[in-house]
Amino acid sequence: MIDKQWTGIEEDLIIKAGFESEFYPFSYSLPRFKIEKKWTGWKTLDYVGCRQARKHQDTISAPQEYYAFLVLRNDGLIAKGINQPRLKLPIQKPGTLIILKRHCYHHVIVDNRLGNNQDSKFWIALGQVFDVKPTRFEVFQLFQQFLIQRLSHKYSDI
Repeated sequence: MIDKQWTGIEEDLIIKAGFESEFYPFSYSLPRFKIEKKWTGWKTLDYVGCRQARKHQDTISAPQEYYAFLVLRNDGLIAKGINQPRLKLPIQKPGTLIILKRHCYHHVIVDNRLGNNQDSKFWIALGQVFDVKPTRFEVFQLFQQFLIQRLSHKYSDI
């Protein structure tokens, strides 16, 4: 279940940090309904990507109850709780911050409100797990620091 969702990070910062249309560090051959996680190399953040995800709940044996996400790319999908009507949730454009309850059933499905009709749709986010529900400020600060750090390294060789 999506516990909280809001637009928090400027899409321009995401684009400048290098997440406009690329699918790094994933491959375009990522199978539909397979979720992949890759380590970002920064603190405890992961990249999480999928081309849809079936109904699931994250491992009960993992003690962390919450997963915060920053959407980096979305080609027409929505991450949501099974019983949450998609039209009652905001569109998950790049920059949207989400707090998901990991042990409740959720999925990533098509959301045509973004108007992308291409067949290969991807939902890519930065993610971090939390034991207790983080505040909006904690989530915002964490992801903004990552993007600024990534941006500074992107241009450090110039």
